[in-house]
Amino acid sequence: MGRRETARAIEGHAAAQAAQHRDEADLAAIARAEEAMRAESLSLEPDLPRAVELNKTFHFAVYEAAHSPILVEIIRALWLKAGPVINLDLRANPERLAKGDAIRFHAEVRRAIAAGDGAAASAGIEADISGAANFILSRGGLAG
Repeated sequence: MGRRETARAIEGHAAAQAAQHRDEADLAAIARAEEAMRAESLSLEPDLPRAVELNKTFHFAVYEAAHSPILVEIIRALWLKAGPVINLDLRANPERLAKGDAIRFHAEVRRAIAAGDGAAASAGIEADISGAANFILSRGGLAG
């Protein structure tokens, strides 16, 4: 299993756990993060570094809602490797933000967690991660 598959599996599991263990404070944090990312993405001139940070904020609001410190620790280690690549790629390819896949997946994950639907939360996170990775690969990796 490669890094991308590992990240999808672990982050998907964390999202499923979030759907089962979240509380009202978690739901509020996820909602704030999802709304902020959506607003930035839909802006006529989005601030790309801010969008990258808001994306991370959303994901970690989800992962923290799993109430599993070890899962969050593992995911932080994975993000240390993948985060810079996504950051650089988004700055070089802002159309990825405009396309709207991330905000659609984030909204689906938010709804699934609120509904307690672990399978849908996991599927949404996995689709979001796959979408970003596939976009980077379709462009031949990072833009030079």
